[in-house]
Amino acid sequence: FKRTAVKEGDLFFCAPDKWIDKDALQRAKPAVVVGYPSYKKTVEEAGIPFVSRTTIGSYILDMANLWRQEKNASVVAITGSVGKTTTTGMIGSVVSAAKSMHRVHGNQNTSWQVADFTMKLKDSHEVFVQECSGSFPSQLEKTSRIVQPDIFVLTNVGNGHIGRYDGKQERLLYEKTALDRHAAKGAVGIVNGDDELLSRIRYEHEVKTFGITNSDVDFRAEDIDVSGGLIRFTVVEKDGQRTPVVLKVVGQHNIYNALAAFGVGVLLGIERETIASALTGFETEGARQNLETYSGRQLFVDCLSATEESMRTTIQTVNTIDIPEGNRRFMVLGDVTALGDQAEPVHRRIGTMVSEVCKADEVLFYYNDMRYAHEEAKARGVNCRFTDSREELESWLSGETEDGDLIAIKAGHATECLRIVDDLYGVGLFIHDKFSTDEPVVTLKDYQYKCIHDYGAVLMKANKKEKATTIQDVVDDYPVRYLDSNVYAGADLCSIELPAGLKGIGSGAFRNCKNLIDITFPEALLYIGPGAFEGCITLSKVDLSGGCTTIGEKAFAGCKSLKEVILPAGLKTLAEDAFDEEIKPYITYADEAPEEHGF
Repeated sequence: FKRTAVKEGDLFFCAPDKWIDKDALQRAKPAVVVGYPSYKKTVEEAGIPFVSRTTIGSYILDMANLWRQEKNASVVAITGSVGKTTTTGMIGSVVSAAKSMHRVHGNQNTSWQVADFTMKLKDSHEVFVQECSGSFPSQLEKTSRIVQPDIFVLTNVGNGHIGRYDGKQERLLYEKTALDRHAAKGAVGIVNGDDELLSRIRYEHEVKTFGITNSDVDFRAEDIDVSGGLIRFTVVEKDGQRTPVVLKVVGQHNIYNALAAFGVGVLLGIERETIASALTGFETEGARQNLETYSGRQLFVDCLSATEESMRTTIQTVNTIDIPEGNRRFMVLGDVTALGDQAEPVHRRIGTMVSEVCKADEVLFYYNDMRYAHEEAKARGVNCRFTDSREELESWLSGETEDGDLIAIKAGHATECLRIVDDLYGVGLFIHDKFSTDEPVVTLKDYQYKCIHDYGAVLMKANKKEKATTIQDVVDDYPVRYLDSNVYAGADLCSIELPAGLKGIGSGAFRNCKNLIDITFPEALLYIGPGAFEGCITLSKVDLSGGCTTIGEKAFAGCKSLKEVILPAGLKTLAEDAFDEEIKPYITYADEAPEEHGF
């Protein structure tokens, strides 16, 4: 207990391994102390009210629930084995089109994350949208008691994390339905009517169902057309209302996510045309079902979570992605984790499923338990390989794929497959992954670097007042390899020299640096993200002759002073709008053969 850390009137939580000083308590005068029973005598002798809790965290969860009760926002909570993050994103798009919304981005869905985010709810918010995880027993029970949803969404129940439920799917099902048990009075559920397990449940609250194959649901998808990179279908309601919807995402399984979002929108009183328009505008981001082009290759990356069911839907999605004639599809599959004793049988089933469903030219099984999937797939004639070495997998992908090939990667967090994408193509997907969030942050003057083991340093925060600077090559023995998004956006910079080992420049990193004239690019550079130098109106020369393989959308848009642009011979992906039309006559290539590159 430190007197300087606590002010009069504070609510003070005392950690179980700390010592409390009575005199310090009397000086600080917190309003209430919450702590272990053993602190009771000391605190009360200091004349401070004391609340005894053997688990401090339970008090925080209760406080979050009280905060939720004090606010008027309608709460929408989403859970399921597969698709909950995408469904949450689609619901967010629908709600934000018509109402003031409170929603965390990404899959911030544990009980503590939900509690923290709930206590940021404001009186001005009309709707609170929250994804909820059930990765282990009681987690969803705790979260449900916090949010007590007015609308709960159940996407499906599969085998994800089943090892933590003693391999029993009925226990997993019970956990997933906690949102119903703890929902608010008068709550309504939006439930997948095609899911066999969810269809068996007798719910405590009214439910509306959605589906494709079940004709007796409240929101059904008909007239499905998957072509040209779009998904078209009609939402047909029980009363006969029909609403056409177009999705700009790949994978027919996303129809289920969209149907759930459509149902939520209807329950919230949002116009159906507004719902459909919002769904059309929805885009995936980061490492979730994202199709991008890096270094001439199409990359379909879905690496936030993995289950036996999501493996199948990802493979089916990849089968539908068009590739140029003569090119190949590579399917990378990483472990499904948290399966316990079910690890071997589940992975063997995945191997069998791959032989039946996958149309890839080659399947690369990666990590530990995928060796079982490899055995089953190879025995059934699938062209496949297995490795538990990230370096070997990177070598295969860099040495054996060509421009135009499709590389699809489906894996969970634990496999750290996002590192592979970053290593090969210079992008920064891994730096915000949950496995890197606890890595040390090094502060040097006004600069902050995240130092990630076996990866490198990332510049997260910079001094935007400096006129000229050189970013150092190494921080605490970590080579600086990436500049985070918007790190210099709007800075006063006139000139900058980038680190020798820099691989990637994040989106908007130098956006609207209106005084930037001189920049030195390193030979190691692979990636320049969307809008990285957008609006740098004084930048007159860009010399990338040393190297770069990908330049993203609007990377140099609005750079109206550009009169000399030298692009590298090895450039593979150049977004059509990377440069403004009037700048394109000034573009040349280091190999002096610009006609080969489309100019």
